[in-house]
Amino acid sequence: MDKNDILKELNYIVDNKILRPTDFWLSNRSALVIYGIKESVDYLIINCRQNIFNNLIKRNNYIYRIERKKKITDLKPNVLLYEDNRPCKFTIIHGFKVETIYSIMAKKLFYASDKDLEQVDEIQQFLKKHSLP
Repeated sequence: MDKNDILKELNYIVDNKILRPTDFWLSNRSALVIYGIKESVDYLIINCRQNIFNNLIKRNNYIYRIERKKKITDLKPNVLLYEDNRPCKFTIIHGFKVETIYSIMAKKLFYASDKDLEQVDEIQQFLKKHSLP
């Protein structure tokens, strides 16, 4: 599936679910972890910045992996993703609708476990590598 095929899928969104900043983050092994989403929801909107989206696409057209977690109670408030309201393009990532990335900012918050802090460090390194805040 090329970019043109992906963009043709723009009009299909289930439940008009728009993620709030603490619902998802980048984690170990370049996965996008999403919390609190109903199993029946197949498409999600996530704000992204274009240059980051380009970096999320792997070699051989393998697209960025997404993990979905169903229980919002599992959410650890160790990472915040900040959204931007500017208009943007869409693409599909493994069945999830994802906007081209505007901004991703990771922030350590209190009560984070060692494992969570390790994930945050990886995210911060990723953001620094791609000249993000």
